[in-house]
Amino acid sequence: MQSPSTGTDGKEVAPVPVSLDVKGTVALTGRVRDDVRLEEARIDVWARPNEDVQKKLKPGDTVPRFHLPRSAVAAEGDEFAVILDRKTLKKQFVWEGDIAQLEIEIADPKTGKMTFTTASVRSIGDDLSGRKWVDPLEHPLSEAQPRISAVKPVLLDVTLKQAPSTLDADIDRCGTQEVEKEWDAWADIGETFPVDDGGGGMKFTEGSTAKFSVAVNLDFPTGSWSDESSSTITSEKTYEWPAWGAAAGDDVGKPRKYQVEVRYQLIKCSVPPYNQRSWHVLYPSAYTGPARHQIVDRPDWIGSDFTNCGPVTASLWSRSNGEGGLTGEHLEILQGNHGARRLGGRL
Repeated sequence: MQSPSTGTDGKEVAPVPVSLDVKGTVALTGRVRDDVRLEEARIDVWARPNEDVQKKLKPGDTVPRFHLPRSAVAAEGDEFAVILDRKTLKKQFVWEGDIAQLEIEIADPKTGKMTFTTASVRSIGDDLSGRKWVDPLEHPLSEAQPRISAVKPVLLDVTLKQAPSTLDADIDRCGTQEVEKEWDAWADIGETFPVDDGGGGMKFTEGSTAKFSVAVNLDFPTGSWSDESSSTITSEKTYEWPAWGAAAGDDVGKPRKYQVEVRYQLIKCSVPPYNQRSWHVLYPSAYTGPARHQIVDRPDWIGSDFTNCGPVTASLWSRSNGEGGLTGEHLEILQGNHGARRLGGRL
Protein backbone atom coordinates (compact mmCIF):
# COMPACT_ATOMS: atom_id res chain seq x y z
CA MET A 1 0.00 0.00 0.00
CA GLN A 2 1.12 3.52 -0.56
CA SER A 3 2.52 5.28 2.47
CA PRO A 4 2.13 9.00 3.05
CA SER A 5 5.06 11.08 1.80
CA THR A 6 6.69 13.93 3.68
CA GLY A 7 6.21 17.54 2.59
CA THR A 8 8.71 20.40 2.78
CA ASP A 9 7.40 21.28 6.23
CA GLY A 10 8.15 17.79 7.52
CA LYS A 11 4.49 16.83 7.84
CA GLU A 12 2.97 13.78 6.22
CA VAL A 13 1.19 14.34 2.93
CA ALA A 14 -1.56 11.89 2.02
CA PRO A 15 -1.01 9.90 -1.20
CA VAL A 16 -2.72 11.34 -4.27
CA PRO A 17 -5.65 9.15 -5.40
CA VAL A 18 -5.60 7.88 -8.97
CA SER A 19 -7.46 9.95 -11.54
CA LEU A 20 -9.06 7.05 -13.39
CA ASP A 21 -12.77 7.43 -14.10
CA VAL A 22 -14.23 3.92 -13.94
CA LYS A 23 -17.69 2.43 -13.61
CA GLY A 24 -18.45 -0.17 -10.98
CA THR A 25 -17.32 -0.83 -7.41
CA VAL A 26 -13.57 -0.24 -7.15
CA ALA A 27 -11.84 -2.79 -4.91
CA LEU A 28 -8.41 -1.19 -5.09
CA THR A 29 -6.32 1.24 -7.10
CA GLY A 30 -2.63 1.50 -7.82
CA ARG A 31 0.16 3.49 -9.36
CA VAL A 32 3.28 2.02 -10.98
CA ARG A 33 6.66 3.68 -10.78
CA ASP A 34 9.32 4.06 -13.50
CA ASP A 35 7.04 5.56 -16.18
CA VAL A 36 5.52 2.23 -17.23
CA ARG A 37 2.41 2.64 -19.38
CA LEU A 38 -0.09 0.04 -18.29
CA GLU A 39 -2.30 0.10 -21.40
CA GLU A 40 0.13 -2.39 -22.96
CA ALA A 41 0.84 -4.35 -19.80
CA ARG A 42 -0.57 -7.71 -18.76
CA ILE A 43 -2.55 -7.40 -15.52
CA ASP A 44 -4.03 -10.43 -13.76
CA VAL A 45 -6.00 -10.37 -10.51
CA TRP A 46 -7.07 -13.32 -8.34
CA ALA A 47 -9.05 -13.67 -5.11
CA ARG A 48 -7.58 -16.17 -2.65
CA PRO A 49 -9.67 -18.79 -0.79
CA ASN A 50 -10.64 -17.97 2.78
CA GLU A 51 -9.19 -19.30 6.03
CA ASP A 52 -11.66 -22.22 6.20
CA VAL A 53 -10.37 -23.47 2.85
CA GLN A 54 -6.75 -22.70 3.76
CA LYS A 55 -6.90 -24.80 6.93
CA LYS A 56 -7.85 -27.86 4.90
CA LEU A 57 -5.03 -27.49 2.37
CA LYS A 58 -2.04 -29.77 2.76
CA PRO A 59 1.34 -29.88 0.99
CA GLY A 60 0.76 -31.02 -2.59
CA ASP A 61 -2.77 -29.57 -2.79
CA THR A 62 -3.74 -27.07 -5.47
CA VAL A 63 -4.93 -23.69 -4.14
CA PRO A 64 -8.38 -22.85 -5.60
CA ARG A 65 -8.48 -19.19 -6.66
CA PHE A 66 -10.96 -16.92 -8.45
CA HIS A 67 -9.42 -15.30 -11.54
CA LEU A 68 -11.10 -11.96 -12.20
CA PRO A 69 -11.89 -11.26 -15.88
CA ARG A 70 -9.63 -8.80 -17.73
CA SER A 71 -12.61 -6.46 -17.99
CA ALA A 72 -12.39 -6.03 -14.20
CA VAL A 73 -9.14 -4.09 -14.60
CA ALA A 74 -8.97 -0.53 -15.91
CA ALA A 75 -5.58 0.97 -16.75
CA GLU A 76 -4.33 4.26 -18.13
CA GLY A 77 -0.83 5.64 -18.03
CA ASP A 78 0.80 4.53 -14.79
CA GLU A 79 -2.50 4.01 -12.95
CA PHE A 80 -4.82 1.03 -12.60
CA ALA A 81 -8.04 0.11 -10.81
CA VAL A 82 -9.66 -3.24 -10.01
CA ILE A 83 -13.46 -3.41 -10.18
CA LEU A 84 -15.10 -6.08 -8.04
CA ASP A 85 -18.77 -6.62 -7.29
CA ARG A 86 -19.08 -8.19 -3.83
CA LYS A 87 -21.90 -10.42 -5.10
CA THR A 88 -19.59 -12.09 -7.63
CA LEU A 89 -17.44 -13.57 -4.87
CA LYS A 90 -18.51 -17.00 -3.70
CA LYS A 91 -18.43 -17.75 0.04
CA GLN A 92 -15.13 -19.62 -0.23
CA PHE A 93 -13.36 -16.42 -1.34
CA VAL A 94 -14.67 -14.17 1.46
CA TRP A 95 -12.58 -14.12 4.63
CA GLU A 96 -13.70 -13.44 8.19
CA GLY A 97 -14.72 -9.80 8.54
CA ASP A 98 -15.97 -9.60 4.92
CA ILE A 99 -12.40 -9.34 3.63
CA ALA A 100 -11.13 -10.32 0.18
CA GLN A 101 -7.45 -11.21 -0.26
CA LEU A 102 -6.39 -10.14 -3.75
CA GLU A 103 -3.30 -11.01 -5.78
CA ILE A 104 -2.19 -8.63 -8.52
CA GLU A 105 0.32 -9.62 -11.18
CA ILE A 106 1.56 -6.96 -13.60
CA ALA A 107 4.00 -7.57 -16.46
CA ASP A 108 5.35 -5.08 -19.00
CA PRO A 109 6.32 -6.84 -22.29
CA LYS A 110 8.39 -3.86 -23.48
CA THR A 111 10.79 -3.80 -20.54
CA GLY A 112 10.52 -7.41 -19.39
CA LYS A 113 9.67 -6.20 -15.89
CA MET A 114 6.98 -7.67 -13.67
CA THR A 115 5.62 -7.79 -10.13
CA PHE A 116 3.41 -10.04 -8.02
CA THR A 117 1.81 -8.25 -5.09
CA THR A 118 -1.12 -8.65 -2.72
CA ALA A 119 -3.70 -6.52 -0.93
CA SER A 120 -6.55 -7.00 1.55
CA VAL A 121 -9.84 -5.14 1.14
CA ARG A 122 -12.99 -5.12 3.26
CA SER A 123 -16.55 -4.75 1.95
CA ILE A 124 -18.68 -2.27 3.90
CA GLY A 125 -22.24 -1.06 3.39
CA ASP A 126 -25.16 -3.10 2.08
CA ASP A 127 -27.06 -3.77 -1.12
CA LEU A 128 -29.61 -1.06 -0.29
CA SER A 129 -27.29 1.85 0.49
CA GLY A 130 -24.43 0.63 -1.67
CA ARG A 131 -21.14 -1.13 -1.03
CA LYS A 132 -17.53 0.02 -1.05
CA TRP A 133 -14.19 -1.70 -0.54
CA VAL A 134 -11.85 -0.22 2.09
CA ASP A 135 -8.61 -0.93 3.94
CA PRO A 136 -9.49 -3.36 6.82
CA LEU A 137 -7.06 -1.66 9.20
CA GLU A 138 -8.33 1.83 8.50
CA HIS A 139 -11.94 0.70 8.97
CA PRO A 140 -12.01 -2.06 11.66
CA LEU A 141 -15.28 -3.79 12.49
CA SER A 142 -15.06 -2.48 16.06
CA GLU A 143 -15.62 1.08 14.88
CA ALA A 144 -18.73 2.77 13.53
CA GLN A 145 -18.67 2.39 9.77
CA PRO A 146 -18.14 5.61 7.80
CA ARG A 147 -20.48 7.10 5.25
CA ILE A 148 -20.16 5.18 2.00
CA SER A 149 -19.61 8.40 0.04
CA ALA A 150 -16.65 9.37 2.24
CA VAL A 151 -14.42 6.30 1.89
CA LYS A 152 -11.58 5.80 -0.56
CA PRO A 153 -10.34 2.49 -2.00
CA VAL A 154 -6.99 0.99 -1.13
CA LEU A 155 -4.11 2.59 -3.04
CA LEU A 156 -1.07 0.48 -3.95
CA ASP A 157 2.36 1.83 -4.75
CA VAL A 158 3.82 -0.73 -7.17
CA THR A 159 7.37 -1.20 -8.44
CA LEU A 160 8.08 -3.51 -11.37
CA LYS A 161 11.37 -5.39 -11.34
CA GLN A 162 13.30 -7.16 -14.07
CA ALA A 163 11.98 -10.68 -14.47
CA PRO A 164 14.59 -13.44 -13.96
CA SER A 165 15.88 -15.27 -17.02
CA THR A 166 13.75 -18.26 -16.05
CA LEU A 167 10.53 -16.29 -16.70
CA ASP A 168 9.01 -14.54 -19.69
CA ALA A 169 7.26 -11.50 -18.23
CA ASP A 170 4.94 -11.23 -21.22
CA ILE A 171 3.32 -14.66 -21.00
CA ASP A 172 4.39 -16.39 -17.76
CA ARG A 173 1.62 -15.90 -15.20
CA CYS A 174 0.96 -17.59 -11.87
CA GLY A 175 -1.63 -19.88 -13.41
CA THR A 176 -1.56 -22.64 -10.80
CA GLN A 177 -0.71 -22.49 -7.10
CA GLU A 178 0.36 -25.50 -5.05
CA VAL A 179 1.08 -25.73 -1.32
CA GLU A 180 4.71 -26.84 -1.11
CA LYS A 181 5.09 -26.78 2.67
CA GLU A 182 3.57 -25.17 5.76
CA TRP A 183 4.56 -24.46 9.34
CA ASP A 184 3.48 -22.44 12.37
CA ALA A 185 5.36 -19.40 13.63
CA TRP A 186 4.98 -16.80 16.38
CA ALA A 187 3.92 -13.33 15.29
CA ASP A 188 4.36 -10.22 17.45
CA ILE A 189 1.10 -8.25 17.71
CA GLY A 190 1.95 -5.78 20.47
CA GLU A 191 4.29 -4.64 23.22
CA THR A 192 3.95 -2.81 26.55
CA PHE A 193 6.70 -1.14 28.58
CA PRO A 194 5.22 -0.26 32.00
CA VAL A 195 7.35 1.66 34.51
CA ASP A 196 7.05 2.27 38.25
CA ASP A 197 3.76 0.71 39.38
CA GLY A 198 2.31 0.46 35.86
CA GLY A 199 0.68 -2.81 34.77
CA GLY A 200 0.88 -3.30 31.05
CA GLY A 201 -1.44 -5.84 29.42
CA MET A 202 -3.23 -6.42 26.14
CA LYS A 203 -6.50 -7.74 24.79
CA PHE A 204 -6.73 -8.88 21.16
CA THR A 205 -10.44 -9.34 20.66
CA GLU A 206 -12.40 -11.55 18.33
CA GLY A 207 -12.78 -9.66 15.07
CA SER A 208 -9.49 -7.80 15.47
CA THR A 209 -7.33 -7.59 12.39
CA ALA A 210 -3.56 -7.66 12.00
CA LYS A 211 -1.45 -7.20 8.90
CA PHE A 212 1.34 -9.65 8.08
CA SER A 213 3.93 -9.50 5.34
CA VAL A 214 3.73 -11.62 2.20
CA ALA A 215 7.10 -12.47 0.62
CA VAL A 216 7.67 -13.15 -3.09
CA ASN A 217 10.65 -14.82 -4.78
CA LEU A 218 10.53 -14.80 -8.58
CA ASP A 219 13.71 -16.88 -8.87
CA PHE A 220 13.37 -19.45 -6.09
CA PRO A 221 15.45 -20.77 -4.36
CA THR A 222 18.48 -18.71 -5.40
CA GLY A 223 16.74 -15.36 -5.87
CA SER A 224 16.06 -12.73 -3.25
CA TRP A 225 12.80 -12.33 -1.34
CA SER A 226 10.69 -9.19 -1.50
CA ASP A 227 8.31 -8.59 1.42
CA GLU A 228 6.58 -5.42 0.20
CA SER A 229 3.15 -7.09 0.06
CA SER A 230 0.82 -7.87 2.94
CA SER A 231 -2.24 -9.80 4.03
CA THR A 232 -4.71 -8.77 6.74
CA ILE A 233 -6.21 -11.59 8.82
CA THR A 234 -9.11 -11.38 11.27
CA SER A 235 -8.98 -13.20 14.60
CA GLU A 236 -11.79 -15.68 15.32
CA LYS A 237 -11.13 -15.69 19.07
CA THR A 238 -10.15 -13.31 21.88
CA TYR A 239 -6.68 -13.32 23.44
CA GLU A 240 -6.07 -11.48 26.70
CA TRP A 241 -3.05 -10.72 28.87
CA PRO A 242 -4.27 -9.01 32.09
CA ALA A 243 -2.40 -5.93 33.29
CA TRP A 244 -3.02 -6.48 37.00
CA GLY A 245 -4.15 -9.07 39.48
CA ALA A 246 -3.45 -12.74 40.03
CA ALA A 247 -4.42 -13.60 36.47
CA ALA A 248 -1.53 -11.48 35.20
CA GLY A 249 0.95 -13.90 36.76
CA ASP A 250 4.50 -13.21 37.87
CA ASP A 251 5.30 -11.08 34.84
CA VAL A 252 2.92 -8.26 35.72
CA GLY A 253 4.58 -4.87 35.44
CA LYS A 254 7.41 -6.20 33.26
CA PRO A 255 8.02 -5.08 29.66
CA ARG A 256 6.43 -7.70 27.44
CA LYS A 257 5.69 -8.51 23.84
CA TYR A 258 2.54 -10.42 22.93
CA GLN A 259 2.42 -13.10 20.28
CA VAL A 260 -0.11 -15.24 18.46
CA GLU A 261 0.68 -18.27 16.38
CA VAL A 262 0.16 -17.94 12.63
CA ARG A 263 0.30 -20.64 10.00
CA TYR A 264 2.47 -19.83 6.99
CA GLN A 265 2.41 -21.59 3.64
CA LEU A 266 5.12 -21.73 1.00
CA ILE A 267 3.19 -21.54 -2.27
CA LYS A 268 4.60 -22.60 -5.63
CA CYS A 269 3.29 -20.55 -8.57
CA SER A 270 3.48 -22.64 -11.73
CA VAL A 271 3.31 -21.33 -15.28
CA PRO A 272 0.88 -23.13 -17.63
CA PRO A 273 0.56 -25.14 -19.74
CA TYR A 274 3.36 -27.49 -18.65
CA ASN A 275 4.18 -25.96 -15.23
CA GLN A 276 7.92 -26.20 -15.99
CA ARG A 277 8.64 -22.65 -14.81
CA SER A 278 7.64 -21.33 -11.42
CA TRP A 279 8.23 -18.92 -8.56
CA HIS A 280 7.29 -18.89 -4.89
CA VAL A 281 5.18 -16.88 -2.45
CA LEU A 282 5.25 -17.06 1.35
CA TYR A 283 1.74 -16.48 2.75
CA PRO A 284 0.16 -16.16 6.20
CA SER A 285 -2.96 -18.30 5.99
CA ALA A 286 -4.65 -18.36 9.43
CA TYR A 287 -4.33 -18.01 13.18
CA THR A 288 -3.78 -21.43 14.74
CA GLY A 289 -5.04 -20.64 18.26
CA PRO A 290 -2.11 -20.54 20.72
CA ALA A 291 -0.84 -17.25 22.21
CA ARG A 292 1.95 -16.27 24.59
CA HIS A 293 4.00 -13.36 25.92
CA GLN A 294 7.73 -12.89 26.34
CA ILE A 295 9.78 -10.57 28.52
CA VAL A 296 11.70 -8.00 26.47
CA ASP A 297 14.17 -5.18 27.12
CA ARG A 298 12.84 -1.67 27.41
CA PRO A 299 13.81 0.34 24.33
CA ASP A 300 16.36 3.14 24.63
CA TRP A 301 13.80 5.83 23.85
CA ILE A 302 12.20 5.31 27.28
CA GLY A 303 15.30 6.80 28.93
CA SER A 304 17.28 5.53 31.88
CA ASP A 305 15.24 7.58 34.36
CA PHE A 306 11.92 7.17 32.48
CA THR A 307 11.82 10.90 31.67
CA ASN A 308 10.23 10.13 28.32
CA CYS A 309 7.30 8.35 29.97
CA GLY A 310 4.03 9.81 31.16
CA PRO A 311 0.88 8.68 32.93
CA VAL A 312 -1.73 6.74 30.97
CA THR A 313 -4.90 8.85 30.88
CA ALA A 314 -7.24 5.97 30.11
CA SER A 315 -7.38 2.54 31.71
CA LEU A 316 -8.06 0.98 28.32
CA TRP A 317 -7.29 2.11 24.81
CA SER A 318 -7.34 0.51 21.39
CA ARG A 319 -5.36 0.81 18.18
CA SER A 320 -7.88 3.30 16.84
CA ASN A 321 -7.87 5.42 20.02
CA GLY A 322 -5.81 8.59 19.80
CA GLU A 323 -4.41 8.00 23.30
CA GLY A 324 -2.47 4.95 22.30
CA GLY A 325 -1.70 2.34 19.74
CA LEU A 326 -0.11 -1.05 19.29
CA THR A 327 2.70 -2.01 16.98
CA GLY A 328 4.57 -5.22 16.57
CA GLU A 329 7.62 -6.19 14.55
CA HIS A 330 9.20 -9.21 12.99
CA LEU A 331 7.81 -12.62 12.36
CA GLU A 332 10.66 -15.04 11.94
CA ILE A 333 10.08 -17.78 9.41
CA LEU A 334 12.42 -20.70 8.87
CA GLN A 335 12.21 -21.95 5.31
CA GLY A 336 13.72 -25.39 5.57
CA ASN A 337 17.11 -25.33 3.91
CA HIS A 338 16.50 -22.04 2.18
CA GLY A 339 17.52 -19.78 5.06
CA ALA A 340 15.54 -17.59 7.40
CA ARG A 341 13.35 -14.61 6.64
CA ARG A 342 12.16 -11.91 8.99
CA LEU A 343 8.73 -10.73 8.04
CA GLY A 344 6.80 -7.96 9.71
CA GLY A 345 3.45 -8.20 11.39
CA ARG A 346 1.70 -5.19 12.84
CA LEU A 347 -1.59 -4.39 14.50
